[in-house]
Amino acid sequence: MNGGFEPNNMTNLDTVVRSRSVVKSESSYKMDDNDGVKVMSVVENDDVIIKSIPNEALRSDEEQGVDNRGSGRKRVAPYPVSNVAFHAEMTVTGTVVKGSPLVYNHEVLDHGDGYSATDGMYLVPESGTYVITWTTVTYHDFAQTFLIVNGERRGSSMTDSHAVTDVHQATMIVVLTLNEGDHVSIRVGTLGHGTIHTSDINSKPTFSGWKLYGTQ
Repeated sequence: MNGGFEPNNMTNLDTVVRSRSVVKSESSYKMDDNDGVKVMSVVENDDVIIKSIPNEALRSDEEQGVDNRGSGRKRVAPYPVSNVAFHAEMTVTGTVVKGSPLVYNHEVLDHGDGYSATDGMYLVPESGTYVITWTTVTYHDFAQTFLIVNGERRGSSMTDSHAVTDVHQATMIVVLTLNEGDHVSIRVGTLGHGTIHTSDINSKPTFSGWKLYGTQ
């Protein structure tokens, strides 16, 4: 800082002004007395870009009674950060059996201890809003898959390489509210033929999810 002035409440000033995408880190502040009225100038490259800032700007949003939720200015997440997440891969090519659950046998990570590599079931450890995503791979085959929560279909995906000799993959993402103890899995749908393909060279089917935040 230069210009001979440093506001007593500099942190709040920086937050207020920077949130308006006006002041850069190398900007300087200068305070003048104009007929007894305090006037602040913000200077960049010898140019005054803001002539005055009301004294209210030097006060925190909380002191002013300002509610920034949804305004784009609030920098603190409104919910606690969650560490619940899981990711699993299918390392064995499996036959497409309509209506059968898919088992992703290689557990890569499981923060929250909710996933079972034995039956492919995810038991939700905490209530909240989750992102669930899965990838299905076929080679000269086709397969429809469903996201199943407590026996109910909550999402669907389709990959089809039956007409061509090629590897196709499809990825689906679903955002939904889940409760502690819910059962989440991927199941083969009513359409399918051949195998679910996996390869270290091409691609592997995966099943993943993470908690965005808890319910309030």
